Amino acid sequence: MNKTKKLNFDLFFTLVFLISFFSISIYNISQGYLPCKINLFTNAVEIAKNCGLGDYGQQMKLALDYFDYGKATAENKWVAGNWPIGPVLLNLLSILIVGKTGPFFIPLAILSSILWTYIFLKVLKSVTSKNIIIFIFFLILSFPSYFFTKFFFTFGLIESNGWGTLFLICSFLCFIDLIKCRTKAKIKKKYISTALFLSLSTIFRLNIDIFVYISCFLTIIFIIIVYLFEIYKNKKYFQFDLNKFNYLKKALYIFLFSIIITSPLKIYHKSFINAHPGVSWHNNWLTEEAITEMGGGWVREGGGTISCIIKQDLCKKLDQVQKKYEAEIYLKTGETRRYWNKYFDNSFYRALSVSVFVSDPLKWTYIKWIKIFPNYWFNNGIIEKSSNYNIYDKLFDLILGLMFFYLFYIFIFDSKNRIKLIFIIPLILTFFMIFTFFHFEQRYLLPLKGLIFFTFLIIVLDKCKKTYKDFFKT
Repeated sequence: MNKTKKLNFDLFFTLVFLISFFSISIYNISQGYLPCKINLFTNAVEIAKNCGLGDYGQQMKLALDYFDYGKATAENKWVAGNWPIGPVLLNLLSILIVGKTGPFFIPLAILSSILWTYIFLKVLKSVTSKNIIIFIFFLILSFPSYFFTKFFFTFGLIESNGWGTLFLICSFLCFIDLIKCRTKAKIKKKYISTALFLSLSTIFRLNIDIFVYISCFLTIIFIIIVYLFEIYKNKKYFQFDLNKFNYLKKALYIFLFSIIITSPLKIYHKSFINAHPGVSWHNNWLTEEAITEMGGGWVREGGGTISCIIKQDLCKKLDQVQKKYEAEIYLKTGETRRYWNKYFDNSFYRALSVSVFVSDPLKWTYIKWIKIFPNYWFNNGIIEKSSNYNIYDKLFDLILGLMFFYLFYIFIFDSKNRIKLIFIIPLILTFFMIFTFFHFEQRYLLPLKGLIFFTFLIIVLDKCKKTYKDFFKT
């Protein structure tokens, strides 16, 4: 294909994707799928008012603070410590474009359409005449699902996990380009773009550092394992070679670069933590009475109080200490909210939770991953069960689960395609490690689902460039 034809080809599909994705978003928003009485022409002030104490209302109030005063007001400092900075900055961007009273979602729909167009243009690089049927099949399979149409092109415009997933997928696709690059100039650009997209993904998470730190740690572990295999030349099960070791180092550099990029935002976020202390590890040791009193039923249902379930006697003793401490606080200040007053700090609850997991990992794993996890994987509703989630969506989520097991098979047995998983395996394992200790919510699983889907799609398209029979070859 000459340069003119290639340019026309790229331009045509760019326009098709942009118009299609933007139209889907606009249509879904106009249908009233979003909460808080949000429609296509709702402005930032109305969202802050209608969504109240919810995530979207609080994030919008903070964005309006930055727009009006250039900083968080005393009233909303606790919001800066309790929510990730990414959604706030995105809200601020939209307000800067259309103003406080303009149609807030129009800029977000445009930006989302641009990112999705970027993603699918990247995917098209792997599409040939031999595998185009497979590409079309996956498009037809995915777009009717709640996972795509109702979330990413609607609710994902206001939900932090929607944007986090978008940037994470972009980061993975840039890494695929990186491992294919041969010129130093292009390699540097791909390094920067991969790390930048990963950094943008992490700022849509409350604990900015945890995500990249764990991924970085796991990558170092993989490097050590690969190095040991190279030393002993054990190629019976894992056919790693020095070339793949270099790609592992590339993945490590990306994670380290991402940590550097996000450090200023992490420092800024930590400056507000005292306004609203972290409570995630504390949740593990809340009795049913305490969590109900706080209005945190979804935390209990998602396995957030698992330590209390396994060690009920110890949990009751800790609760008694907590109540005694709260009584003393009440006499001094009149403060009665259990959510804020903790006798022990988070590090104590963290150490205690880890010790419970180590002492009984089978019971912990059974409760979290066998008993609770399927209820959240097969339900894309946000906190409560969604009435829009139907039998087709359950089928699609089942297919996503099978895709994950296929990727695991590729990582173990397919030496040719394993290299494409070097970047995303630490990310996927990070999700599993985080959810082992913290509560599930359906929206928290969406980055994992998105990463699995596009990784599977890229690998299958590449394997099927020559012949469909290559799909099952390793």
